[in-house]
Amino acid sequence: MTGFLALDGEDQYAQRRDDADGEILNLTHLSRYTINDKALELELLGMFREQLQFQTQMLAAAENAEDWNIAAHSLKGAARSIGAERISRSACALEKAGHDCPDACKREMLAELDRHVSDCLQAIEKML
Repeated sequence: MTGFLALDGEDQYAQRRDDADGEILNLTHLSRYTINDKALELELLGMFREQLQFQTQMLAAAENAEDWNIAAHSLKGAARSIGAERISRSACALEKAGHDCPDACKREMLAELDRHVSDCLQAIEKML
């Protein structure tokens, strides 16, 4: 009976993985990164979810170039490690644009990042 329940749980996990958009979360990358350890994948996704919210707040609150660059760079690296490709690209663009880019540009880029973060959080919630 226990084996059946485990198999059923694995089937549900596989379905949730199949539902994820590879651009939002590259689960093939995450699987390679974790050596296909499903428990570790879920743990990392949960940690990334918490870190993602903190780092986007830090980026939006950055008052100087140093804080901006640290927040954007940290977000870019965390997103790349987990396979959140859209977030990684947005964070890279924000890092390159810098804190002193025009306000209109900054607002547009942060709005795009917020959309990607929202999509990613929804995908993570489906996985957890």
